[in-house]
Amino acid sequence: MPTLSLPVLTASPRVARASDWLNRHRRFVAASLAAVTLLAVINAINASHPATSVAVATHALGAGTTITSSDVGVRSLPTSMTAGAATNLADLVGRTLLVPLVSGQPISTAFALDQRVIPAGYAAVPLRPAEATVAAIVRPGERVDVIGQLRADTAPSLLANNLVVLTVTTPRTSGFLKSTSEASLIVVLANTSVAAQLAGASLAGPVAIALRS
Repeated sequence: MPTLSLPVLTASPRVARASDWLNRHRRFVAASLAAVTLLAVINAINASHPATSVAVATHALGAGTTITSSDVGVRSLPTSMTAGAATNLADLVGRTLLVPLVSGQPISTAFALDQRVIPAGYAAVPLRPAEATVAAIVRPGERVDVIGQLRADTAPSLLANNLVVLTVTTPRTSGFLKSTSEASLIVVLANTSVAAQLAGASLAGPVAIALRS
């Protein structure tokens, strides 16, 4: 019976050279493919987490600081981490910080008070509510009564009534907007004599805030 002879397939010189190059540089090729894959993953993550440009502190700022243009800048951060942050630097310059900020921390307008809203003979008084959840339901423009102790050894009493709320700061417990302040603050507008009484009472301890109808 005649035997069949199969043709021997040989690679062309060009294919052989390419195969030899891949064998000698397989680690480089593998690393390159891994880098391309990582870049694709990063791009996919960035696409699913859009960024927003917001105002941030350019350096550490203490409470009571009057914000200048050199204190704030713009940074692009994931949108999910910028809730409540100001997007216009002009809205912050000239305001007074109610809470301290760390460098790079996004700034909410609720963290800074516009002094132009305080008429002559009045003062803005930051109050620390005894019940932290109150700060979550109080809104600027609402009116409240304040109950507290004039001194630590006295019984609680009505300290002031029908005060206008200027702003509320509610530091977040996580994320970039986390404040170094330990609790929320409710800032009210009061005439100078009442403001002095409220400031003294706030030293004795937290106060109760009652919403008016």
